[in-house]
Amino acid sequence: MDDWKLISAKRVSTCEICHQDFKAGTKIYWSKKGGVIRCQADIEDKKTDGQAGKSARTQFETKAIKRREERVEQLGKHLGAVANLMYGDGTKAEKWKKGAIGEEYIGKILDELAEKEDFFVLHDRAIPKSSANIDHILITNRGVFVIDAKNYKGLVRIEQTGGILTPLIETLYVGNRKQEKLVEGVKKQVKIVEAILDKADIDFPVFGALAFYEAEWPVFFKPKEIDGVLINSKGIVASVMSKETISEEMFTQAYEVLRKVLKAK
Repeated sequence: MDDWKLISAKRVSTCEICHQDFKAGTKIYWSKKGGVIRCQADIEDKKTDGQAGKSARTQFETKAIKRREERVEQLGKHLGAVANLMYGDGTKAEKWKKGAIGEEYIGKILDELAEKEDFFVLHDRAIPKSSANIDHILITNRGVFVIDAKNYKGLVRIEQTGGILTPLIETLYVGNRKQEKLVEGVKKQVKIVEAILDKADIDFPVFGALAFYEAEWPVFFKPKEIDGVLINSKGIVASVMSKETISEEMFTQAYEVLRKVLKAK
């Protein structure tokens, strides 16, 4: 970004990224090489945007407060207080708290990687026209990684059935439960990100990843990928860095577009 210079706009100007209009005299960045301008926010961004686990943490706090208030209302002030001490915040709230902890932990790993390698990270992004969100998006010179953090307990493994005369089918398990829905969820998020980049004419690879926080892993033959989705725990950094370098310029453009379209929750 050495070509960009901070100047005062001589006339009404428009940022090429966010399309915001600026009055004459406003401080803007101008590229002599490109002949275009950008606002300060689009040049001086941090490597990390958004707060990991924010929406899950908010859900936990909302449900916990509601459950405690319900006990007080049903049992009275004193008995309700005792019940709250004995039974905590309730099952629904605890699930959200557990999810928030997983997202925050994975988010910290990604923040440190972004700082070290000069990458970008988007946390807790709202999906347009949906109540769902994307936990993390890591934008690197190796591609874009859409990462779904899960705080599940149990052994992570991939079971294979069929083969030779019948199609080989791989199924993700965590503990004794099938978790194909996790894989399908990441694939849908990858398609959303791909569509955003395609619309902006940015040809850049997008990878999906499941990052488990507290799960257990086999001693040998640890699962690495299923149906195009990377399976990771604390090895997410190794998975990212194992990909070949593609473009130093393209991933900056990808970050700018994704940050604008996928707003922080």
